[in-house]
Amino acid sequence: MNSLATSKSVRILSMTTEKLTKSKLWNSYGEYTNKINKRNISNNYCQKHKPLVIFLPFLGASKSAISKYVDLYQNYGCRVIVHRPKITDFLWPVTGLKNSYEFLANIEKNLQQEEKVLVHSMSIGCYFYGLILMNINAHPQHFQTFVGNMRGQIIESPVVGSLKEMAIGLASSIYKEQIVRRNMLQMSCMLYFALTKPFTVKYYNEAIHSFHTKPLKVASIMYTTENDPMAIPAEFDKLVENWKRARIDVSDKVWTDSEHGSSFYTHPREYQEHIHKFLNRVLEINPKFPSKL
Repeated sequence: MNSLATSKSVRILSMTTEKLTKSKLWNSYGEYTNKINKRNISNNYCQKHKPLVIFLPFLGASKSAISKYVDLYQNYGCRVIVHRPKITDFLWPVTGLKNSYEFLANIEKNLQQEEKVLVHSMSIGCYFYGLILMNINAHPQHFQTFVGNMRGQIIESPVVGSLKEMAIGLASSIYKEQIVRRNMLQMSCMLYFALTKPFTVKYYNEAIHSFHTKPLKVASIMYTTENDPMAIPAEFDKLVENWKRARIDVSDKVWTDSEHGSSFYTHPREYQEHIHKFLNRVLEINPKFPSKL
């Protein structure tokens, strides 16, 4: 690739990043997340004995989309803390490691000994969860309460495979309908990975390695969708097998007739039944299954 094409690709990626960072939706939810992390987290913990769900949504998730999952868990009597990963957490993993450490440290600081915790991560949120696992493995003494209180984890639509799948995942999250822009951003991402390999790819590989070999050994659900362009089926199967080999209680499901991260919308009743049974088992509560979706 010549220097002109290289410069153009990097400029596209930079402009896209700036667009997301400055968008009204991004700022509004970014501020909401910061308030949860730095100011309101202690207020959330005042409601004792309620299980805590930490929700890490997909990149670009709208407030209404996130609210659907928040409502789901709140209807079951859980408290929910949402952390919306930033694009910089992915593009510059050192920043992502720092942000995930600070987020987890805030959770650890305010977590009560008797509080049960469940993590639900989706798409790039699974990557952020991978960074959390890296921090736990690097500093186990810092997060003993969190690890001790963990009861379950839901891994939904993880981006598993090569850097190509990561690039597809990022581009598809930003430009779902604009095919030309999506393809341009995907190519720009691949170039970015090549140019920043010592500072990015190393961390991506470590996050993937932590996900495969050093997960928290609690009851787990793994979801993916059929023909998901962001997940290689063999790699998803390998991830499930690695967890089962580590003696983790994990159930997996490949949803049909559904797109990446959209199983709740395409199969709402069955999806809620899965969550209902899982919460009953791992949190030892018997939530009433909602009669209305």
